[in-house]
Amino acid sequence: MPRLMRLQSIPFGWYYVVLYAKSGRNLVTNAADVELFLELSRVTLRKKGAELHAGCVTSKEVHLAMRIGDAPVSAITRSLCHEYARRFNREHHEGGGLFRSHAHVLLIQHTLWLVPLAHFIHWIPRLRQPQSGIGEYTWSSDAVYRRRTRQKGLVTHAVLHLLSGGSRRRDVQELAYRERFDKIPDPEHIWLFAHGSPQDPRVLGNPEFTAGIGTSAHQPSPRRKRLEFHDHAVREAVIDVVRRFGELCDEMLPPRRASAWKRTVILENLCSPSRKRPLPMVRAVSASYIIKRDIATRAQVASFFGCRPGNLSAHRRRYYMRIFREWFGAMPGMLQSPGRNGDQGVGGHGDV
Repeated sequence: MPRLMRLQSIPFGWYYVVLYAKSGRNLVTNAADVELFLELSRVTLRKKGAELHAGCVTSKEVHLAMRIGDAPVSAITRSLCHEYARRFNREHHEGGGLFRSHAHVLLIQHTLWLVPLAHFIHWIPRLRQPQSGIGEYTWSSDAVYRRRTRQKGLVTHAVLHLLSGGSRRRDVQELAYRERFDKIPDPEHIWLFAHGSPQDPRVLGNPEFTAGIGTSAHQPSPRRKRLEFHDHAVREAVIDVVRRFGELCDEMLPPRRASAWKRTVILENLCSPSRKRPLPMVRAVSASYIIKRDIATRAQVASFFGCRPGNLSAHRRRYYMRIFREWFGAMPGMLQSPGRNGDQGVGGHGDV
């Protein structure tokens, strides 16, 4: 049976990725190799705008549960495998390829499958130790979730929130984690992670999710179409905010500061990594304006600005809105919007 064409990466999609060692080679041979791989994974994922939610490293395989950003999965795995193989070969005075050409990539519906996937990944050392002889140099994120150790770049709150029914209490999350993860994973789940859903082996989700993604690799996904639409709408909304911000600067700031801020707050700078004052404040104002009017989601606004969604969290938006009000007072005109129950939208004192 011919290999199915790989699906186009879904921006901000959730993926299960397995990297395999080439025949006759080991991915890690000592504790230093494990630390090297974890550090390179953290750096690569951060550069590509992705997040690691669970992981396991063995001598022959690497299992990762991740949420990507704009960069496709193939770009992430290619960069990670190339850099790790280069460093590994240099440290061990070896040469040649280290990873197989084709990784196992499965798009998942995270609300249904992120917790079972993390459960399976954390059990891999115990499930495979008798057959593969996995030794002391295996690593999994289970110890981090149990608070026995720390790991930079590992995001745990998504799994714990789903597992505990949305509770933010650490004791509730820890109890829910132990009750679920102390038990062996469902064998049917393990099979599905290896083979995908019956409708499409590249996707794991309910029928609606699978149908929405589409089975043809030639067709852009519905989510990509929505993202392209929102990019245009987001751009227009940000331009409106920038224009109104310039008017407010002229009305309420000393001429010298107004001129400097207007030179700084242009679309090119807003979509760059620069945090020069007052760019973070204007990004927050723009995000609040866009999200309040249902023009786009926080993730889509973050994609437009080229930043992580966490940089536009409700907490950060509230912080910068307070700073904005200190400079300009309540937001007039376009930046006001009557919200539910008579609140004042992004310019009022409610949650933004």
